Amino acid sequence: DRLNEGDDHLLLGQSDVSWRFAQGSAVVFSTGGGVRWLADGVTTDVGVDLFYGVEVWPIAPLVLRAQLAGGRVGHAGVTEAWGHAGIAWRHGEIFAGGRWLKIGSVEFAGPVVGVGAHW
Repeated sequence: DRLNEGDDHLLLGQSDVSWRFAQGSAVVFSTGGGVRWLADGVTTDVGVDLFYGVEVWPIAPLVLRAQLAGGRVGHAGVTEAWGHAGIAWRHGEIFAGGRWLKIGSVEFAGPVVGVGAHW
């Protein structure tokens, strides 16, 4: 947004390492954690991120994914949930779903559409 004082922008990011702790022929459970950051042009805050996720492959090539995450960035608590359905082919995927993110008392939510690569 253009404000009288200048530009208003926000950059969010995270980098996680995951561990697949249980799997079957059509389901995978994982957990992990890492670093989350928030930069707004004035300051950059860094914190921790922990998550739990599940992937379900009901019929090829359909994949359903969901994840719950929590942690902190700076002094604010972070809660996140997302889920999507995708069509996977070899190492690629096209997906659509939704994401909800709460940082402190501020909530972000909306649809997600994208492509991904997995190895």
